[in-house]
Amino acid sequence: MVRHNHWSLVISIHPRAITPMPAYLDNASITDCLPINWDACRQYVLSRQTIDGGFCFYRVYGVEESNALDAYSAVVALGCMKTTIPRQDDLAAWLQAQQNPCGDYAGLPTAWYVLEALRLLDLDPTYAPHRFL
Repeated sequence: MVRHNHWSLVISIHPRAITPMPAYLDNASITDCLPINWDACRQYVLSRQTIDGGFCFYRVYGVEESNALDAYSAVVALGCMKTTIPRQDDLAAWLQAQQNPCGDYAGLPTAWYVLEALRLLDLDPTYAPHRFL
């Protein structure tokens, strides 16, 4: 059984530490040791999907812009909760649209989040990113 302290340590190290989630941290063991309302978590993440298919976890003054970090975070969170991503085709199109035709991105953080999200979804970027990276 996984102890609460161990789980906190794993997720506090780096988001990649739970990507993909180790077998010993399956939903049953997490649910057994952490008093979390997984349905509420799932609904919250799902409610953050935007009209363009991406995700936005901040909504202030009517601003709702998808961004790479939030899209990646949603893919990881929903994957950990073994939840199908709705409108996955829209999400894939949004992720792929973050890349410029020459293969670059707005910045390295954006590139990392987009490429990792695509990898988790078992998809490829539209253009080879090697020159940029």
